[in-house]
Amino acid sequence: MKLYGYCVVLAGLLTVSCQKQAGTTAAETSSADRGGTAAAGAIEVPAHTQFYVRFDKTLDSAKVKQGDLVTGELDQAIVAGGRDVLPKGTKLGVRITNAQLARAPGSVGLLTFNIETVRHGGAEYQVKVLPVTVETSPVKEGVDPNAQIPHTALKEKQGRANAVLRPDQALLFESSDAFSVKP
Repeated sequence: MKLYGYCVVLAGLLTVSCQKQAGTTAAETSSADRGGTAAAGAIEVPAHTQFYVRFDKTLDSAKVKQGDLVTGELDQAIVAGGRDVLPKGTKLGVRITNAQLARAPGSVGLLTFNIETVRHGGAEYQVKVLPVTVETSPVKEGVDPNAQIPHTALKEKQGRANAVLRPDQALLFESSDAFSVKP
């Protein structure tokens, strides 16, 4: 499966680098232009709109598990129709769809995120986005999960077993389908 918003957290640096350029605003598109069926008074956010999301706490593949729902927020406003449709700080419901520790040499620790909902103006909207994965570099030596506390980093020569995303790191997401919100 091809992941367009694929991000990698490098082991020692914990720097997020994205394979796709960021676009923080949506093209001005109305549902009439796209043949959509947006509700009266609603503004459509087009498919392939890119936006950054931050989390208020550190997320660690040793502590969260697949299926957990966490809250993220927009790092910048999403603009469509010439105005801010979703302001900076808009809350998002984000599902952890995969969380694993590296165990064998060559394996990686990872966290995969998928946004499910946007909360805006007292309403909750379902959205579809491309999932984003944060991963470690491959470990060089095997990891004995009983020999250490899982969320403790391994020695540098071994690599890091758990994927970690800190609050100061934003992830780049891209909507896979258009969605409408009321301003």
